[in-house]
Amino acid sequence: MPRVSIVIPTHNSAAYLAQTLDSVCQQTFRDFEVVLVDDGSQDRTLDEARRFAVAFDLRVISQANAGPGAARNTGICAARGHYCAFLDADDLMLPERLGQQVAQLDAGPQLGLSHTDLMTFDDSGIVHRTRRAFSNPSGGEILDRLLVDNFITTSTVMAPTARLIEAGMFSTRRRISEDFYLWLAMAERWPVGYIERPLVYYRRRPGSLSDDKLLTSIAALDVIQSFWNSHSEHRKQHRDVWRRSLSAHLSFAGTAALHRHHLADASRYLLRSLALDPVNAAAWKQLAKLALFPLRKRASGVRQKFITNDPDPASRPLRVLHVGNGRAFKIRAIIEGLSARGHEIHMVPVPPISPAFAGAVWHCLPASPLPGRFGTLHRFFQLRSLARRLRPDVIHAHNAWGPGWLAAATGLHPLVIHAYGGDILPEQYRGRPALQRFLTSWACRSADRVIVTGRHMQGAARHLHLRSDRVTVLPRGVDLKRYRPGLDAIALRAELGLGDAWPVILSPRYQVDEDLYNLDVVLEAFAELRTQFPRAVCLQLCDVARRAGCERLRSLAAARGLGASYRLEPSVDNTNMPLFYNLADVVVSVPSSDGFPVTVLEASACACALVVSDLPYCKEWFVPRENGLIVPKRDRAALTRALEELCADHELRRRLGVAARSVVVERADYERCMDELQALYLDLLGRTDAHQPQAI
Repeated sequence: MPRVSIVIPTHNSAAYLAQTLDSVCQQTFRDFEVVLVDDGSQDRTLDEARRFAVAFDLRVISQANAGPGAARNTGICAARGHYCAFLDADDLMLPERLGQQVAQLDAGPQLGLSHTDLMTFDDSGIVHRTRRAFSNPSGGEILDRLLVDNFITTSTVMAPTARLIEAGMFSTRRRISEDFYLWLAMAERWPVGYIERPLVYYRRRPGSLSDDKLLTSIAALDVIQSFWNSHSEHRKQHRDVWRRSLSAHLSFAGTAALHRHHLADASRYLLRSLALDPVNAAAWKQLAKLALFPLRKRASGVRQKFITNDPDPASRPLRVLHVGNGRAFKIRAIIEGLSARGHEIHMVPVPPISPAFAGAVWHCLPASPLPGRFGTLHRFFQLRSLARRLRPDVIHAHNAWGPGWLAAATGLHPLVIHAYGGDILPEQYRGRPALQRFLTSWACRSADRVIVTGRHMQGAARHLHLRSDRVTVLPRGVDLKRYRPGLDAIALRAELGLGDAWPVILSPRYQVDEDLYNLDVVLEAFAELRTQFPRAVCLQLCDVARRAGCERLRSLAAARGLGASYRLEPSVDNTNMPLFYNLADVVVSVPSSDGFPVTVLEASACACALVVSDLPYCKEWFVPRENGLIVPKRDRAALTRALEELCADHELRRRLGVAARSVVVERADYERCMDELQALYLDLLGRTDAHQPQAI
């Protein structure tokens, strides 16, 4: 068994991986293995890794994209070495690194981990500075110091494998600062070893998540708050440490916000920092810079971005405040598209969560101490206060129900609301309580523009008494470079253990506890299909948090004797979803009500053969037997016949898939849809008409 397992998580790092693995080859200590965890890469990462298979003991583990924390945890669980050493796929290590850290840990069996100093460098190869130049790394009993400043860099760490597992391994909830809580947990249990010599080269890449100082500082602040919330006794006994640590991280966030010219955020963070620790010199220094900021700008004659409303918003980037579900891929796609166009994006997640992706400045509203409707009213005022400090050019809510109420309550304009099926379609809208229906209608009527995803929803919006010129049809759009046919799904087939299973039926609607998606009908039709195609497999994506719905489908599958042929698979993100579509022979989406499902657009973009239900949106996008098969709602027999026909006719599947993709290319290209959304913002900012609701 090797003494050391080097765990390297990688995601689309083919450009750097060879250089990283070459630095591994140069190690003077040779008793090691490399556990490379491919976290859903879509580039040539695996090809680059295989080149080193003869140079050392290399094991490659592939998994669906789950983030760096989950990838490292996979590597830890697979490690055979007594020690685990971590190295990111774009970093390098000096030849003596493993040998020196093994010697330190062997000499100090009481140590929880060993870390080293590092040198930073960029893609041009220029070395900049050591960690000690901008931080104060150290060893020993470091918990109190670590709470003030996370000076441990993951690529410098080696630790006993058993102690990593005992401490809980890396956070899988966070994509940023996912390592910080683990180092705190280990420093709480054991002393830490430190080697002052730089033994790792840490690559700084512009545009990476770790390079976004505001995002990383906010994520670290969230870790610190979580630590103290779960260590109330430690907080009581060490109130000075509690105050200094929170003050320090608030100061870091304020500094990063000031650097980005987010003056309102900078002021808020810095004042909170000084309230906790009035002698925090760094916070006072940044607050002085903030106070002098307008004078410096006037003296230099340079216009301050994003602070005043420019009379010509087309001449500068926009500041847009988004309100919605921070975990929703549809919102992430919009924010990433706007950020890529150079706009300043702010995000208020509803419900509050830690930052889930880059491209936006996140603002989590504090939990309300008030119950029920009073808490909702309190959140109205919280968002109103935030929005008036930010002074965005546009406020954009995703869903009229919930986020739309909050955005409308700010009283700011232009207000854009993305309305979906549950907001507008009568069969879903009527089922909501009267107060919620009133608030949804009020929010839509308060909006300067309501965006819907199909013409049928434009007609359904009449019952909300909206002006027709304030309802815009704009498809969600599909990234045609990501969602395309011809992707190699062989690895995914092997990972799922499908073997010679054929055909593969994919049901991508993951809301397993909502009856309107008719997943029981899909299951029953699949059971009938199995009599004709005994090797068929149905992959039903699911939200594993919806346990009752998952158990109900498992019970139905067991009652029909489907066994392993009916699979509940956790829903996946945009990185892996195209592979599922390319794996599938037929994709099924047959709800009883729907606005316009993005899953149908994605499947069409991947040239899948589709079976859909006869809903109004289908009449806009599908011609029966030309780009899909259409069946009546909840008609098991019709769905069975459609599945049997598609599975038996390869040419029909191919023809429907080609036609389906051509429609999406023509009408729902993501880049074109984002250009149209940007144009809509600019159009609203140029409007001068009075805000007078008028019935359609």
